Amino acid sequence: YEYVEEIKRSIFTTTVQQVNSIDDAMSFIKEVSNPSATHNCWAYLIDKQYRFSDDGEPASTAGKPIYSAIEHSGVDNVVVLVTRESSGIKLGTGGLIRAYGGSTTKALQLAEKIEIKETVEVSFSVTMQYIGKVYHCADQYQSLKESEVFNPQTVDFSFSVEVDSIDGFKQALINVTNGEVIFHKK
Repeated sequence: YEYVEEIKRSIFTTTVQQVNSIDDAMSFIKEVSNPSATHNCWAYLIDKQYRFSDDGEPASTAGKPIYSAIEHSGVDNVVVLVTRESSGIKLGTGGLIRAYGGSTTKALQLAEKIEIKETVEVSFSVTMQYIGKVYHCADQYQSLKESEVFNPQTVDFSFSVEVDSIDGFKQALINVTNGEVIFHKK
C-alpha cells in the first residue's frame, strides 16, 4: 500500500508491504527506495524481530517513529519505507517524529490487512474407498493438501490444518472412515 502526504512542502511517500523474512524486507527496501529522494527511512517487524533506519535524519526522528507506529498498529510481518522529498523547510525534531510516525500510522490504517493463521501438517493414510470423504473433510476445515501418494492398498495424505482446527479435523476423519484412518507422527 502507498500513502502520500505533503507536510510543510515536503512530500512523504509511505509504502507498506507484507513480508515473511528479513531478507524479503531488505530486498523490498532496496527495490523501493528512491535514490534521488532526500531520505529513505524504514522499519520492519517480523516475528518479534525488528530494525529501523533514520537514513540521515537526526537520530530517532524517523526510523524509531516508523517502528513505533508499526508496533502500536498490532500488525506483524510488515516493512514500511517512508521516502521524504524535502523542500528545504526545516521541520524540527518534533515535526519529523510526527511526520514519519503519523504518515506510517495513516498508511497502516488504510492498508488491507491479511490475517495469518498458524497451521500444522497432519499426515495420514486411508484406503481408496475414503478418498472422497477425505476431500470433503478437508473442504469443511479449509485445509490445504500438501501431498497425496497412491500406494497399492492406501493413499497417504498430508494436509496443512489451522492449529485451532486440528482436533476437529482428526475427529472428522475418524468418523468418516469408521476409525480406519492411520495418523502418522512427524
